[in-house]
Amino acid sequence: MDLLFLVALLPVILALILLVVFVFPAMRVMPVVWAFTLLLAALVWRMPSNALLAANIKGLEGAFEIILILFGALLMLYVLEESGALSAITKSLYSISEDNRVQAVIVGFLLVSLLESCAGFGVPAAVCAPILYMLGFPPIAAVVIALIGNMPSVTFGGLGIPIVVSYGKTLDIPEVMGSLPYGIDQMLINVGFWSATLHALVGSFIPFVMCMVLTKFWGNRRARDALGVWKFCLFVGVSFFIPYWLFSFLGPELPTIGATIISLPLVMYTSSKGFLMPKELWKLGEKREEKSVGKSMSTLKAWAPYIGIVTVLIITRIPVIYDVISSITVSWNNALGSGISIAISPLTIPGVIPLIPLALIFIPVYRIDKKGIKNVFSTAAERALPTSVVLVFSVAMAMLMVNSSINLSGYEGMLVILAKASASVFGRAWGFIAPFIGAFGSFITGSNTTSDMTFGLLQWTAAQQVGIPGEIALALQAVGGSLGVAICVAKVITACATVGIVGKEGEVMRKTLWPVLIYCTAVGLLGLVFTLAL
Repeated sequence: MDLLFLVALLPVILALILLVVFVFPAMRVMPVVWAFTLLLAALVWRMPSNALLAANIKGLEGAFEIILILFGALLMLYVLEESGALSAITKSLYSISEDNRVQAVIVGFLLVSLLESCAGFGVPAAVCAPILYMLGFPPIAAVVIALIGNMPSVTFGGLGIPIVVSYGKTLDIPEVMGSLPYGIDQMLINVGFWSATLHALVGSFIPFVMCMVLTKFWGNRRARDALGVWKFCLFVGVSFFIPYWLFSFLGPELPTIGATIISLPLVMYTSSKGFLMPKELWKLGEKREEKSVGKSMSTLKAWAPYIGIVTVLIITRIPVIYDVISSITVSWNNALGSGISIAISPLTIPGVIPLIPLALIFIPVYRIDKKGIKNVFSTAAERALPTSVVLVFSVAMAMLMVNSSINLSGYEGMLVILAKASASVFGRAWGFIAPFIGAFGSFITGSNTTSDMTFGLLQWTAAQQVGIPGEIALALQAVGGSLGVAICVAKVITACATVGIVGKEGEVMRKTLWPVLIYCTAVGLLGLVFTLAL
């Protein structure tokens, strides 16, 4: 078992070496790691050729679902950008207050959460860091604030991808579902509920933590300067995380986008009336340039696509309606005689309903001309391509590890071996260590989605081994995975590039590391309490 544990760990070690030590981009690393995992599965585990092929096909199908969502999200984003709606949205946000602490919370937390809920995949920090920079933030501060503010929203990502697709594809297997009295949909709702609960208890303080980091490292370098906005920060945290938690009862697609749609207008309105605004102005510098709003557009019209997304998602998640659209399924049971089943319900994919249709509808609503339409589609495709390549190989690798129990060597699957060895070390304390595994997965893969896919089955199996609720372990994995994104090389490099500080990634990561560790520790302690009490 010890030797097999080390062998099963080799793909993770290889990814860590290539990504962190050699700083290779994920687009080059993941094909190598996939090929290495394929060799392990074929030569050491001796998976039959039909199982190897079926696992990779299932990986392609899973990646295809995510790519549809990603492309739809980017399409909507660039429709907003081309039409001037995004400029109208950002102007309405940062015109509320000249105080950089307030701006950090509104742009670096609320706007980042909105973009994460509809796009994800590095878009939030890449869009919001330049906005903060233009507001007078030092470039490193702009990146650090955007990355920290992004942490709570990544768990549900773009319309629930990290939970719905990652766990929905890797855990819909007899070994997991056979131990539950209900199907995969209810399990995903339960995981989403526990994830939202953990974030609500800890993440409500993130706006204040962001301000503490800002005032500690910049300006007068006094963390106590954050006390001037503690009431505002707490109000933002509560106004966001109460609906965030309530929406989790409806499914993983809704918590972040639903909470943002409620919290943003509320905070914008109350702030414009001076409610809980700081008495003394705190500024780092003057705004570097006036943000153009492009075509003249009302705030309501600019926000309309996001309101539409939330409305359609809520309607399509009503049980009676969801049962109808989810019944339209294309499936391949026992693919190639391998024992692996592949299924897709196209109408339940948020990329199909509502992202792509709504993006197409708002093109004529916003009166985008032919040149603009071409620019929207080409930019969305160009931006989606690198991530799509990474996704194809990442998901295929995860599917190989998940299905490696189908073999001629008589070995248990790679993730099962890793889980059992790890569980024997940590025992009932697994609830504490689980979020750190999720954070580590995001750190080395650059994606919470990939982290959940890679380590979801490990978390479930370890939980079963030590006798704690598996769904809470999966939630701890999902929450931890969202935290690791703030220190992963790929996201940090992308954000730094948007404000022209390439080469300063190390300094950024040193400043985001402590909030990640503190958040992860708090979640781990809650996880320990929950898993021992239930």
